[in-house]
Amino acid sequence: MFEGTYLATRLGEECDYINLYHMGSFFAELYYDAEMNLVHSCHTFRSSSQLEAYAELI
Repeated sequence: MFEGTYLATRLGEECDYINLYHMGSFFAELYYDAEMNLVHSCHTFRSSSQLEAYAELI
């Protein structure tokens, strides 16, 4: 099991919570549906340009 550092949460287009983690050499976004109580998707990336969606949360 990988362990990462939680960084932020933002609200997605379909009311999902998107949790951002730093995994050391990359970032991971976990898409969480609170109504269903499940993580239904994961998106990983290395480019810091994809962090712009979180800029307003800092």
